[in-house]
Amino acid sequence: MSKEAKTGLALLREPFLPNQISKLPKPNRRDAIKGKCMPKSKGGDAPDWQDHFCGGYHGLPAVHLDYVGHAALTDRLLDCDPKWAWEPCVKPGLPDPGNGMWIELTVCDVTRIGYGSADGKSGGDAIKEIIGDGLRNAAMRFGAALDLWHKGDLHLDASEEGAPETREGQSQEDAVAPPADPTKGWREPDSAYSTPSKLHKIMMSLDHDLNGCGDSSMVYAITATTEWKEFVRVAGIHCPHYLRGGEPAPDDFEGLIAKAENLVKKFDSDEAQKMAGFATA
Repeated sequence: MSKEAKTGLALLREPFLPNQISKLPKPNRRDAIKGKCMPKSKGGDAPDWQDHFCGGYHGLPAVHLDYVGHAALTDRLLDCDPKWAWEPCVKPGLPDPGNGMWIELTVCDVTRIGYGSADGKSGGDAIKEIIGDGLRNAAMRFGAALDLWHKGDLHLDASEEGAPETREGQSQEDAVAPPADPTKGWREPDSAYSTPSKLHKIMMSLDHDLNGCGDSSMVYAITATTEWKEFVRVAGIHCPHYLRGGEPAPDDFEGLIAKAENLVKKFDSDEAQKMAGFATA
């Protein structure tokens, strides 16, 4: 029996196909030097440890975030509702849009609000960026591309909820507890983490990237990469102190997950103070 095709607002929530997803380069540092994003072995300027090489010219090193562009989103909106529409929105109670714009997006006779900004662009490019960003933001309120916005697993299967039992009295968390000596029982023979020293080297690289972050979006960009997620998985098995400190790490080492969380809290707090007019810098 074939699966019934979704239409209307239900179609808007369907995941986008790989060919509909674009890559947005996000330099790890605000003062990153621009170069061609290709491996040095192929004539570019990007460090060889990067996961993606887009061939573009931008700040390096950088991560490449998945996003749905204006054309792909417009195509999906037309499939959902050929009469979809948007218009600028000014309502009492909405925050000052600054250099951006609030919009109302209407799909299948349902209207929701979104916000778009230009990220430092000017002129006609800024106007196009504001519209496209506003449409993506408003479409997310309908459920479009939520899997790309979310940093984890948005929906778990019923079989994945909770900690499954591996044998009587033992949870999955207990079953994968790291060995006392992390060099023993190493189970990553076919990956970039095949030895403890390689895991340590990647930990130091990620720590350096976090130290170079200037706002919370940079932190989110690093933690959204495949490299970060795989590091967290392997370190959680063999070296959990790399993630949240503790023995056998030095007292002044908080762990990378703890550092990322603390950086986001700091950056968001500073930004909130600036928006409220409390900060002078």
